[in-house]
Amino acid sequence: MPDAPEPAGGGGSTKVLVQIISLLLGLGLLALLMSIDYAKLLHVAPYILGACLTLVVITLVLGHAIRGSSRWIALGPVHLQPSEFTKIAFLVFVAGRLAVGPLPREHSGRIWVPILGATVITSLLLVAQKDLGMAMVVVAVALGMVLLGGMR
Repeated sequence: MPDAPEPAGGGGSTKVLVQIISLLLGLGLLALLMSIDYAKLLHVAPYILGACLTLVVITLVLGHAIRGSSRWIALGPVHLQPSEFTKIAFLVFVAGRLAVGPLPREHSGRIWVPILGATVITSLLLVAQKDLGMAMVVVAVALGMVLLGGMR
């Protein structure tokens, strides 16, 4: 019986090689991120979130549409989904705001207003990308974190 022809996308060994390379890149990134002091990361979290939201806006304009939604930026053979980076940046931003600690009631707006603003802007941009699932994750994360952070 003759061997089955190779699939058009490449053989199984090509897919395994891609997975091994992705694993090695991920482990390298993990080692790099483990060396960063998280307390310093909280100070730059608003800028990181701003950069990620800028990428989401760029994706709305120049994004690669797949099944009717523009969520991807194509950089040659590499396709990036900025909303995934935005989700992590949003989490760090909210954690940084909540890490300020309990403020007197008259100053609590310094915590809640930025969190509410970031939640609204981030979720609206994700809905504009037709990524309702990610928008719901962002709202759920924000709600869960502020409830655990002491909101009454």
